This record gives sequence, structure tokens and C-alpha cells, in this order.
Amino acid sequence: MKKLFFFSFSCFLATFSFSQSSVDNKSRTDAMQDPKFIEFKNRHDAMVKNGTTVYSAYFGYDEKLKTIFIDAIIPSQTPKSDSFTSKKDYLVVLNDWISKNKHLLKPENQNSLISE
Repeated sequence: MKKLFFFSFSCFLATFSFSQSSVDNKSRTDAMQDPKFIEFKNRHDAMVKNGTTVYSAYFGYDEKLKTIFIDAIIPSQTPKSDSFTSKKDYLVVLNDWISKNKHLLKPENQNSLISE
């Protein structure tokens, strides 16, 4: 009797698990059509294709930023790319921030802005 109970219970769990995964597939398909996801995937694929698999908090502009800041140190207040899906949007915010914080730049880079 115990074997029959455990077998029935396992069949129920398997059926329940399968039904949950089919719902997740629909949600996953919908999420994959989201423009933000597509932009993220394109950026990720480009990084993998170029061999750049290291995470960059500054959309890959780390070295460029180090060359324009005093002592080659990126200030902690510098905007990070985490909340941006588009490189273009990030550059606008970054360059605006740089223009408001020129005192952090090397003298020869006082009028520098980051470009692609």
C-alpha cells in the first residue's frame, strides 16, 4: 500500500512539475521578444565574439576613463552602465557627468569627452 501511495505521489509531482515548466516556456518566449533583452543579448554576443568576457561597469570604457582622470583612478561617483541597455544612452549620461566634474580630470583632458 505504501508503494502505491509513493508511486501515485511521484506521478503527481512529475505532472505538476511538467505543467509548471510549460508555463515558464511561454513566459520565457515573451521575455525574449522584449527590446531590452534583445539589446542585452546583442551586447553580450558581441562581447563573447570579441573575446571580451570580463564584466565592465563602464560599458568597456574603463581604460579610456582611466586615461582622462587624475591618478588614473575612476572616481566612485562615475555613472555605471548597470541601468543602461544602450551604449548611446550611457555615453550621454557619462559625458554629461564628466562635463559637470571637470575638476576630476587631468589638466590636458579638461575638455575631453568619451566617444565611440
